[in-house]
Amino acid sequence: MEFTGERLIPGQVNPDLWAEHISRYQYAAQFAHGRDVLDIGCGAGYGTALLADKSRTAMGIDLALDAIQYARAHYSKPHLCFTTASATALPFANATFDFITAFEVIEHLENWDLMLTEARRVLRPGGLFLVSTPNREYYTESRGTAGANPYHVHEFAYAEFRKELAKHFPSVNILLQNRVEAFAFYPPKESTPASTHLDTPIDEPTTAYFFLGFCTVPASQTPETKPPTFVYLAQASNLLREREHHIQALTGQLAEQKTQYQGLDQAHRTLEQDFAQRTEWAHQADRDLATAQTNLAELQRHLETQNEWAMKLDAELKTAAGHHEQLQRQFEERSQWAASLDQQLNEARAQHAHLLTLHDDLHRQLEERTRWAQSLDQQLAAYEQSRWMRLGRSMNLGPNREK
Repeated sequence: MEFTGERLIPGQVNPDLWAEHISRYQYAAQFAHGRDVLDIGCGAGYGTALLADKSRTAMGIDLALDAIQYARAHYSKPHLCFTTASATALPFANATFDFITAFEVIEHLENWDLMLTEARRVLRPGGLFLVSTPNREYYTESRGTAGANPYHVHEFAYAEFRKELAKHFPSVNILLQNRVEAFAFYPPKESTPASTHLDTPIDEPTTAYFFLGFCTVPASQTPETKPPTFVYLAQASNLLREREHHIQALTGQLAEQKTQYQGLDQAHRTLEQDFAQRTEWAHQADRDLATAQTNLAELQRHLETQNEWAMKLDAELKTAAGHHEQLQRQFEERSQWAASLDQQLNEARAQHAHLLTLHDDLHRQLEERTRWAQSLDQQLAAYEQSRWMRLGRSMNLGPNREK
């Protein structure tokens, strides 16, 4: 599992960020003795394991399966258990735990009020609930240009945080978590218990880095528990010496950055020259574009003229096509009429030929009859001139042709 910038993974963060998170569990550990503990949003499980060193039982829950798998793989104790569960729907009976922690969880929840309701439900009388969250006013300021935390749904200011906790718990105290400078007196290379003295704080709740809600459910006739002050020293050392070394390192970095600045300044000048050239090129491109737009407008007008001509030609073609169809119909009608005339002409020619044949026949017959009549005339003339005819007329015999 890798550190994403939100869920802390031991060994993958700087010492300051580690101290910021582990200090809350160190503070909580002093209340875990002999208690049944629930750690809501346990993440990688390092804090639940720390509480388990002093508790009777310790249960860590988280909605992320990979976080629970990491916790089970790295922390194992007889009375320590990890499971996946939702902070807004705890899978436990009423009054199951004496001590509940929920560090840096509430700001990630849309239904954060349900988590408070559930924590109150499973907490026994006389129990303690510790819940932490960043101070919205300072946290927003500290992120600067990075903007809002994308993992946070709702962040709290001091008054709102106290008000919402008081809706669910009869006793609420708000502690401020800040990183402070201190003077320590300790033997070399030994870890020993330490007593602390904290002068009256001069800062206001609105300037705090984190809030830690100290919520209790007093048992009957039990005095209200006041939260103790706690100072966590992540690492004892000569802070002034470290700061001096840090200043020296920063001085070297500053000199290096000056050199880099000079190089960047020269590069900037080069870029300015290049920018000027590119600007002139852009202006020329604008002029070319304007010319191209003018040409395009002219082409557009020409295209519109061509389109009008094409539409007119198309209309003429449609008219011509209509005339062609009309002429085609007339041609077909006249072709049929010509074919009919041709047929009639052929019939007339046949009749004419037949009449010529009849005429020739009649002419021959006429000629034959003419010749026959001439022959009769000749015969008659010959008959009249015959002596028998003359004899008959003298005797008044035979026809009288003179009558």
